[in-house]
Amino acid sequence: MNKHRSAMCADFNRLAWTDAELDALVSVYLADPSLRAVIEMGGKRIDVAAAVMAQRHARAILGDNDATMQQKRLAVRAAILVHPIR
Repeated sequence: MNKHRSAMCADFNRLAWTDAELDALVSVYLADPSLRAVIEMGGKRIDVAAAVMAQRHARAILGDNDATMQQKRLAVRAAILVHPIR
C-alpha cells in the first residue's frame, strides 16, 4: 500500500469515532492540558496536545480569556480531526 493510500485509510478510520469518544478526549484535554492524551487506532496515534499546538486557530482560542467553553471545545475537537494520524 502506498503512503498516500495508507494516509487516506487512516483518515477514513476517524469516521468510526463516536461523538462521545471525541467529547471525552476534548474533556480530558481541557481539564488538564499538561496531561498526555493520546488516541490510538490501528497501531497509529494522535497526541491531542500536539494536534492543538499544530493548529493556530486552536492555540488562539485556548489563549483567549474571553472565549467560551464551547468555543474552546470546538477548537480542540477540530484540531484533533484535522491532525495527521501517525
